[in-house]
Amino acid sequence: MDIFKGQNLLEFSDRFKTDLDCKEYLSIIKWKDSFKCLKCNHKGAQVRKDFSRTCNICGHNISRKALVTTDKWKGYRSIAKAYDITQIESNNGLNFKALHTMIHQIKSWIRTTYSWVSDFNINRYFNEFFFRINRSQNKATIFNILITRMVDKNKMYQKDLICN
Repeated sequence: MDIFKGQNLLEFSDRFKTDLDCKEYLSIIKWKDSFKCLKCNHKGAQVRKDFSRTCNICGHNISRKALVTTDKWKGYRSIAKAYDITQIESNNGLNFKALHTMIHQIKSWIRTTYSWVSDFNINRYFNEFFFRINRSQNKATIFNILITRMVDKNKMYQKDLICN
């Protein structure tokens, strides 16, 4: 597969001229290892015009809901009613070491970058932090990494994100 390594809009528009070009790229990433039906485990599939796959045996299209694993922090209880959340013991932070390391880095970055932090803009600060980290570590292949991560994950629908 030809990995997209562009870093600007001109390179992107040159590589992906149509929606079908994008769909083909996504399907190659998604089924790089091979198709396997989630319903009957059959490995044969029809490739549709939009590059989606349908099982040859049962006709099943892939549709899954996200599974979330967290530690047993009390703050997750309110969303546990609406989402499929598995909570496990934190083991003093050892089970989520990467998460705790990232939280420490964010706190340090905010303390050293800003003199005052607004609750209203906290998501903007987080977005900037992660943009800087991702940009510095993955400049050449950031688009391909992003798309691969999105395609390899379970589907998430808007109705599952919105709480009433």
